[in-house]
Amino acid sequence: MTYDELVRKTEQEELKFYHDFWKQYIELEKLFLETEKYVAISDKNKNTYSIQYNILLQAICAEVDVVIKRLCYEYDSQAKVEDMKDYIHIITLFDPFLKDTEVNLELYGMSISPWKNIGFREVNGIEKPQCPYWWDGYIKLKHRRLTFSKSNNEFNILERNIQQANQKNVLGALAGLFVLETRCLQKMRERFCKEFQNNGFTSTTVEICNRFNDSIFQETIETMECF
Repeated sequence: MTYDELVRKTEQEELKFYHDFWKQYIELEKLFLETEKYVAISDKNKNTYSIQYNILLQAICAEVDVVIKRLCYEYDSQAKVEDMKDYIHIITLFDPFLKDTEVNLELYGMSISPWKNIGFREVNGIEKPQCPYWWDGYIKLKHRRLTFSKSNNEFNILERNIQQANQKNVLGALAGLFVLETRCLQKMRERFCKEFQNNGFTSTTVEICNRFNDSIFQETIETMECF
């Protein structure tokens, strides 16, 4: 493969990633910013919950499920991943420092470590995954928004988890998705560089489209010098 063919190949793959993943992320971010008309984005409002936050959390975490599979492929193209337990296993194996990634929202004076403390812990002799706080909130909303008991032909609410649809969880999930997107791009470019090297090209630069920097979070994706 010639140098120009490799450049075109990497550009096409990057453009495909932009259309398949990044555009969706930016639209979710815009929907979140729309909520600022009604609730200020602030630590003081972290426990504020609403139907709109519920809709957003469901949508963002569904996209997390898609993008994290794409990232796991970059780590191990043969990996079979189906749920968060599998994702955490692959991430902690190949990228143990992802949990330390912090993103900043300078406009709001906030910083978030959305994947903090992920890993595994033993509970009664069984290894259990430690998921991000916002993922736990999402699962409670998805499967146990309300749980009931019935006695004397009356239903009583045992558990009410609508409060999980709060600003903290939505912002954490959005930041978590942002980290997955940027990390996936980073791993793609590392793979591009190896491919150039394997084809005998000693130096090249992968150009990053400026669109990938259009986010409220500050973890800027820069042009990467491969060698």
